[in-house]
Amino acid sequence: MHWGHAVSKDLLRWNYLPCALAPDSEADGGGCFSGCSVVTADGKLALVYTGVTKDREHEGRNLQVQCLATGDGTDFDKMPAPVIDGSMLPDGGSAEDFRDPKVLDGGDGFYYLYAVNRGPEGKGQLLAYRSEDLARWNYCGVLLKNDFDLGVMWECPDLFSLDGKDVLMMSAQDSPQGDDFDRGSIAVCAVGSYDRAVNRFHVESVFQVDRGLDFYAQQTILTDDGRRVMVAWMQNWDICGYKTGSACWFGQMTAPREIWLEKGRLCQMPVREIESLWKNRTEITGMRLENASCMPDAVSGRCLDLCMTVRTGGGFPSCFELRLFEGDGRFVRVYYDFVRKMAGMDRSRAGSRKSFLHERSCHYEPEGQDLKLRILTDRNSVEVFFGRGELAMSMCVYEEKLGDRVSFEMDGSAELDITCHQLGL
Repeated sequence: MHWGHAVSKDLLRWNYLPCALAPDSEADGGGCFSGCSVVTADGKLALVYTGVTKDREHEGRNLQVQCLATGDGTDFDKMPAPVIDGSMLPDGGSAEDFRDPKVLDGGDGFYYLYAVNRGPEGKGQLLAYRSEDLARWNYCGVLLKNDFDLGVMWECPDLFSLDGKDVLMMSAQDSPQGDDFDRGSIAVCAVGSYDRAVNRFHVESVFQVDRGLDFYAQQTILTDDGRRVMVAWMQNWDICGYKTGSACWFGQMTAPREIWLEKGRLCQMPVREIESLWKNRTEITGMRLENASCMPDAVSGRCLDLCMTVRTGGGFPSCFELRLFEGDGRFVRVYYDFVRKMAGMDRSRAGSRKSFLHERSCHYEPEGQDLKLRILTDRNSVEVFFGRGELAMSMCVYEEKLGDRVSFEMDGSAELDITCHQLGL
C-alpha cells in the first residue's frame, strides 16, 4: 500500500506525480495506509498516516501505528519511529484496529489528531490527541463512542464546522440494515457540537451521507473561497475487487461535491467547476409521457450532466424510470416510485455476473409536487442528486459493452423538462 500523488487546481483536471509514500520502513513495512496532510507553521507539508507493522511479541499479528513524514509537497522524509503507537491507547483499545488519523491545526498553538479505534466492546470509537509539533503527542480521551450500533469499526474520520454547526464524518464497516441506515460499508455524518475543552462531541443528529451502493471513506477540504468540498471512494469493502477486465486502473473517486446544511440535513451537489466541462447542451421542455417511454436522440453519451424536472401537474403518476448506458438490452436505472415514496438505483441489468448487491432504495419525499433530479455519469459511474441535494445516491458500473443511450419511462402521466450537457476534459 503506497500513497499515490496527484495535483489539481480545480479538483477535476489532475496531473499525476510519483508516489508520495512507500512502505520502506520498520513502522510501515506492512503498508502506508490512510491519513491526511496539514501545513506546518514553517510552511512544510506534513503527512500523518497509518503504518502497518508486525507485532514482535505475537508472531503473525499486525499492529497499526500513526506515522509522520514532512516535506516540500513533492518529496517527504519520514520520522524514524511512529509518533503514536499502542502504548497511547485507552484501556481495552485495540492496537490492531487503530488507524486513519485526521489532523487539524487548532489555531491555539496546538495540532489536534483524531484516529479511529476498536474499543473494548468491539465497536468503533474516535480518539483525540494533542501536540505542539506533530511529533510528540498527548492522549486526550474518547471523542465519540459508537452508541448508535453503526458497524463494528469506524474508519476515515473528518471534523469541521459547517453553517454554524460542528460536523463529524466517518465510515462504518459492517453496519446492520435499519430504516435510516443501509447495511454493509456506509458513510455516516453526525451533526452537533464539539467541546474541545473536554474532548467530547455532542451529537444532535446522525444520518447516512449517501444512500447509494458505492460511497465510502469521504474526506473534505475548505476551498479558498470558503466552500466545503467532499470527495469519497466510489466503492466499498464488499465489492472492492469489482472492476472492468480491460481497465489499466483500479477504483475511482466520486466527483467533488459542495456540501452545506439545510434544515439540519446535509445537502450536496457537484462543484460548480464541473460547468467548465460542459459541451453540447441539449434542452427539452414539456415532453409529455403517459404510460410510455422515450429515447431522445439528442440525449446520449456515457459522460453526462443531466438535470431534469418531472412535473406531475397535480396528477397521479405511479413510477418514473431513467435508463442510462442503454444498449443491446443492457442498462442501469434510476427510479422514483410516487406511490411508495421510494427513490432507487439498480445496476442488475448492466451485464453483471456477480452476486453482490445491485440495487438500493430509500424513502424520499420531494418538496412540492415535482421531482427534481441531477445525474452525473462517467464511463463507469452514476451519481444522483435529488431535489436541492438533500438525497444523494452513487454507484459504480464496471461492466463491458455498456451503451450510450438514455431513455425515460413513465407509469402514469407527467411532463419532463430536461437539460443535458455532455462532459469532456
